[in-house]
Amino acid sequence: YVVHRLDKDTSGILLFAMTQDVQKKLMDNWQKAVKSRIYIALAENPRGKNIPLLEEKGTIDAPLTKNAYHHSYVAKTQDSKKQEIPAITHYQIIKRGKNHSLFQLELETGRTNQIRAHLSHAGYTIAGDTLFRAKTDPFRRLCLHAKTLEFYHPVTGELLSFSEEPPAA
Repeated sequence: YVVHRLDKDTSGILLFAMTQDVQKKLMDNWQKAVKSRIYIALAENPRGKNIPLLEEKGTIDAPLTKNAYHHSYVAKTQDSKKQEIPAITHYQIIKRGKNHSLFQLELETGRTNQIRAHLSHAGYTIAGDTLFRAKTDPFRRLCLHAKTLEFYHPVTGELLSFSEEPPAA
């Protein structure tokens, strides 16, 4: 039974439960059960003079809303008709290059397309991201990887940690 899924073309760790009961326990208590979710992303550097570079480390705290196609994004202005969902992403830039930056991201909240929406909003579209109109596609897929998932087992309470390095290409 699926517990933790990834966006299409995202590589990395998935979580399945062996029984429907365990799936329900995990999903009903997800925010308390999960200790850490860490992702790696290769993002395009901002283009244009009016977009400031992000600090080496920081937090993006920007609520998400959905468009008519149910895709999440950060609204540029508040619209009282659209529901905004709190979303918080902590980031660290591991390496900056001329055209791309390599990010490590940790989710405080886990909303649909949160990382993609937050980085795009900050001017750093994830390479290969057709949804947010990336200009580059170096690996012919979305350059986002679910690296680490740590959670408390819903039956034993044991802290479980799983980690997988990103694929070479």
